[in-house]
Amino acid sequence: MALLSYPRRHPSIHLLILSAYALFLLPILDGLELGGDGLYREILRDETVLRLKELGKVIAFSDEEGVRFQTTFLGSAAVAVQDVLKLNSLEGTANALGEVRYSPESVGSYVEVHIEQGPVLEALHYPLAAELVLTLETLCKEPNKFLTYDEECGCFTEESLAGLVCTVGELLTWPSASNVIPGQVNFTVDIRAMDDKVRETIVTSFSRLVLQRCDDRLVDCAVEQKHAAAATPCDAELTSRLERATRSTISSMAAGVRRAGGETPVLMSGAGHDAMAMARLTKVGMLFVRCRGGVSHSPEESVMDDDVWAAGLALVNFIDQNAVDAAAATAAESDVASGFARPHWSQAAHQFGCNRAP
Repeated sequence: MALLSYPRRHPSIHLLILSAYALFLLPILDGLELGGDGLYREILRDETVLRLKELGKVIAFSDEEGVRFQTTFLGSAAVAVQDVLKLNSLEGTANALGEVRYSPESVGSYVEVHIEQGPVLEALHYPLAAELVLTLETLCKEPNKFLTYDEECGCFTEESLAGLVCTVGELLTWPSASNVIPGQVNFTVDIRAMDDKVRETIVTSFSRLVLQRCDDRLVDCAVEQKHAAAATPCDAELTSRLERATRSTISSMAAGVRRAGGETPVLMSGAGHDAMAMARLTKVGMLFVRCRGGVSHSPEESVMDDDVWAAGLALVNFIDQNAVDAAAATAAESDVASGFARPHWSQAAHQFGCNRAP
């Protein structure tokens, strides 16, 4: 077991790699100013990963937000065999960069836990949800609205644009005086959609419109695309396992969850996560935790203790399923045990407190 030491200044959640059947669990190391991704990640790391640490090693991703180097998924992209470190002019040799990379053959899957960043789970009175598709972060979350292209009329319908979200996050003016018309304005526009075709079309149309309006007014203008990411589907098998683990967890908790139908929600995510970078390396899945008011990256971000507890139990159940499947796969390949022994997950789950009532 190799535990990497990192400064504990930021909210973080680390990764667990199981020997014999590699399974990545949980980022990240960084956060934004005045609001990251919550200390619940520290709790999950301590109560889940470190209790099972004898089964693998722990690593960490840094700068998922792109705060320092203005590019997202810096740490996870390096692990997923992308040359982001070179692109950002960090000192380092080619050999050194290669040391942090993993080959697809060495990684079985990747699972990430995150707050929902939306109000759906809170409205459903349900603590956890599996994730279906990852795109980019939005200010509102409407998983039931899908962006669709009407092939017959050759355009996007008004309804198909209902889930499109555009955000002006940065706005810099010069000379920035209250009584002076700015001579220069720099701003960002963040365009996010569940459908890549919609997003690309809107980006192109918006850029042309801005350039045309500026040309009409004899204003110099430059449009630069800083980042683009395609929608990333979560692996169906991992999603199904996360659903089962969540149902098992909720049913084992004394109070239970009163919800019509009793099915685990499966959401569409509008947020950017390390899972998007890791999808280049292996199959990915996500588990979302209910948060108050859908608020994230803010000092007002909040989760309930019992929901964090439920997420930890769901992870233990999920890992248990993964270990059983890995053992079965190993046994099928050889008549003789190849050294992979099923961990004592039931004991670990008992130590973690499966019988605890919320």
